[in-house]
Amino acid sequence: HPPEQEDDSSQDHLTAVRRAYQRKLPSELATLERLLFEAQTDPSDKEKLRECHRISHTVHGTAGTLGFAEVSKAAGDIEAICKHLLSGKQAPDRSLWDGVFGLLEKAQTAPERPSLIMQEPTTRMATGIATILIVDADADTLAALEEIGRKNLVTVLGATQGDQALEIANDKRPDGAIIDIDFGGRGGSTRLLQRLHVIEGMSDLPVAFMSAETTITERTVAAHAGASQFLQKPLNSDDIVDIARYFTAVRTSTSSKIVIVDDDEMFRAHIAAILRQEGMEVTTLGDPEQVLEVVETLRPDIVLLDVVMPEVNGFDVCRMLRSTQSGKDVPILFLTAESDPDVRVECFRAGGDDYIEKPVIKEELLARIGVRLERIRLFKERADRDALTNLPNRRAFLELLRLRIAEGQRYDRQVSLCLMDIDKFKHVNDTYGHLAGDRVLAGLGKLLASRFRAVDVRGRWGGEEFSVAFYGEPSEMAKMILGRVLEEFRLMTFEGDHGEKFQCTFSAGVATFPQDGRSTDELFRIADEKLYRAKETGRNRIEI
Repeated sequence: HPPEQEDDSSQDHLTAVRRAYQRKLPSELATLERLLFEAQTDPSDKEKLRECHRISHTVHGTAGTLGFAEVSKAAGDIEAICKHLLSGKQAPDRSLWDGVFGLLEKAQTAPERPSLIMQEPTTRMATGIATILIVDADADTLAALEEIGRKNLVTVLGATQGDQALEIANDKRPDGAIIDIDFGGRGGSTRLLQRLHVIEGMSDLPVAFMSAETTITERTVAAHAGASQFLQKPLNSDDIVDIARYFTAVRTSTSSKIVIVDDDEMFRAHIAAILRQEGMEVTTLGDPEQVLEVVETLRPDIVLLDVVMPEVNGFDVCRMLRSTQSGKDVPILFLTAESDPDVRVECFRAGGDDYIEKPVIKEELLARIGVRLERIRLFKERADRDALTNLPNRRAFLELLRLRIAEGQRYDRQVSLCLMDIDKFKHVNDTYGHLAGDRVLAGLGKLLASRFRAVDVRGRWGGEEFSVAFYGEPSEMAKMILGRVLEEFRLMTFEGDHGEKFQCTFSAGVATFPQDGRSTDELFRIADEKLYRAKETGRNRIEI
């Protein structure tokens, strides 16, 4: 079976999973009953007893996780007895089997409704395509857009004032925002965008500007300010649906990737739904033999791995992963209904990073995964960032550029690569000191970091060279956008080691995918040639 990548993480899906399991449970318990009778009839048939142990183990973990507490407890007790019998420490007698079947009867007659202790996962956003914040001083325009949204399963949150927009963004956590480019007078829309991005957790919020004017000047202002898209007013239904899907794609493209490996389909579906509601990208596997290929292809952030599975156990799967290049560093969290300390120790001996006990408690699951993801994020931040400018370093920039080019190829979009070099930087170091040179580098890095859109990539290429990739923009537009940055950089005043004041410029060359090349090597070669031409023809300019 191929990996499962269902995308429905709604409350209805979780309810459907539980109802499906409720319908399946009598059949599971009937199978367990039959195997227990066969194991009682022929005590020498250890294979039947092992199968009883496996099924009771699965029911114990899945029933408890989905909220069927009494069923889970009874199955867990049966599992413990089967494990004890398999150890050979005790021969089964009549009283022991009576106890086993008494537990089975408890499981079969337990209340069908899930325990109220098992809380439904909270929903992060309104049901529909997406939630969008729209900022426009005209209340009638907002009312019309809210109605369009309702008809197209898009939740539109309107704001006529800046403080109101910030409050809505902080409280409702939209998938994206659309701001009228004329909102708040000259520079008002840009200031609001910047204030939105400083809200905790909103730094990567995709934002679009809208305007009745579609001149190059308007588009340049939007891209320079950091708007992901530029929309022409008045907006229609297609515009709202398209931008909603775009916002959702942008917000989820950087989501954490989780792989769940478990032989119980209902358990996989339930855990996947919980994680998807937290914005994670989840792939589930019922066949552990597929895990090596999936991890190699997806490069997940975390693998959740069941301990007890048919054919091959989780410990062996973990050891196999640790022997591969793609799996040697990925965090592995075991899922186990075993409470035996020896099993927990074996989780770590096999190469696991942590374990989560079944039945799985939602809050514990999210907390343990959250801690791992935060450490991964911090580690990547440190490893991928240039210490002086805080921009992505050369390796990280190349990785991001390759992703943008792949997206450009898939969606037939251009990608313009700009290679920049600070003019006469050696002269700056020699004349004003190396600390002054560092201040220039940090200044340009800060300027680049605060401009452009979420989909555009900036980085420090090395030394006094910087790089920017504009997604979906031709070379002419990239030149205009970068030209505004050059104007700002010219006006910045730096201070030498002895208090001297000076200013700097940069030169740049632009190469565009696919016209100038289809690989990163080709694009960098062309961009470098154009950068050299800009230097040769006077510096302080951009060549395309």
